Amino acid sequence: MMIQQQIGEQIVIALAKQLMIPMMVVIIIIGIYQSVKCQSQVSLSGFVYDSGRNTALVGANIFSRLSKTGVWSNSEGFFSINLSESRLETIEVTYVGYKPHIIHLTTKKDTFINIYLEVDPLDSVVITSDRIKPAVLDVTKLDASQLDHIPLLLGERDILKALTLLPGVGFGIEGKSDISIRGGTSDQNLILYDDIPMYSSGHLLGFISIFNPYSIKTVNLYKGKFPPKFGGRLSSVIEVISNDANTGKTSGAYSFGLVNSQVNMNGSIFKKIDYSISGRIANLGLLLLPSKILFNQKKSENYGNFFMQDYNLKIKYRISDSQSLVFSSLVGSDKGLFLNQDLDEPIIYDNRYTWSNGLYSLKYYHALSPSWFIKANLFVSDYRNSRISNNTFDQDIFNYNDQSTLTERGIRLDNEINIARGLKADVGLYVSRFNNESNEITID
Repeated sequence: MMIQQQIGEQIVIALAKQLMIPMMVVIIIIGIYQSVKCQSQVSLSGFVYDSGRNTALVGANIFSRLSKTGVWSNSEGFFSINLSESRLETIEVTYVGYKPHIIHLTTKKDTFINIYLEVDPLDSVVITSDRIKPAVLDVTKLDASQLDHIPLLLGERDILKALTLLPGVGFGIEGKSDISIRGGTSDQNLILYDDIPMYSSGHLLGFISIFNPYSIKTVNLYKGKFPPKFGGRLSSVIEVISNDANTGKTSGAYSFGLVNSQVNMNGSIFKKIDYSISGRIANLGLLLLPSKILFNQKKSENYGNFFMQDYNLKIKYRISDSQSLVFSSLVGSDKGLFLNQDLDEPIIYDNRYTWSNGLYSLKYYHALSPSWFIKANLFVSDYRNSRISNNTFDQDIFNYNDQSTLTERGIRLDNEINIARGLKADVGLYVSRFNNESNEITID
């Protein structure tokens, strides 16, 4: 086993070295091209924010009325668009639920600008249809305003169940949060939380998802033509992006539901550090308390309970207007307890089940130039499950322990380079190391 692991590590290192050289060559060539490209074009770039909360808006539309071209802001709110030099341009920035923002400028040189959009609640919507060229990517986006209107199930909003309302998406197993997209199985979906791969997305045996809806900003669902950087699955990609903090304002909320209770808090420290914290715990223990009392008094043969919890933390250090350092984490766990006793004999069957997820990411992104955006991400994804049985027969104790772990540690480097109008290059590197220990069984 040790030899296989060493061979696997050597293969990963060799592949990383082989990929690093051509990637760096491509970046250097593009950088040289950028420095000597025709001066008839200039770049307009920056970040798109919510004016009230100063949070980045993902997928905002930036459109040039003169050239009839447009781009979208990426997962960090960054955009870059090429414009004609020395021309009076009218740039329109739009986002669902926000007032359109119009910019008039004469493009004499590369320009970096941050754009702030104001919320505009809609009283009515008029939809018109026109034949347009199909989108290159088959992507559906759910933003914060749409997430607030997800139907409730037992007082909870479930993001993965909400996706089943979309065309081509259905339940993997009826009632559970596993989803099947276009006939694929649940393990054929790549789920990313802040660019961290996730290997288990359910709570309470999968009946609700691990994603706290109050800590989520945007969900992007790629049902078919997803970008090459999301390779590794056959069916779909579900990209979950967590909430940014409410810059300059400390706020919080608390709720108590039938299934769980949760608390959310966000704010800023020293005007440079933004934080967002949220957590959930299950309330089933309170509902099952009478059953526990009857079991302890030997008036009942069976007792079972589920306990779940998850915590989200996001800390963002704004180094400058064009670069930031972000730490993001999601930690969730489930514990199931099933007890059975003989009311006449000293026999107890004690079975405990545990599932846990630990996702950690340290991300740095920087707009190196108006046309070059770089993002580096160090991450750890750790999934564990176990089953422990302690059965007592008179004075004899039988112990059974079955544990499995799956850990991925890696680094991801993304470069978004706006070369020319209508020409964009995405160059990246993804290197990771897996540690899979399945079904380690001990019996005493």
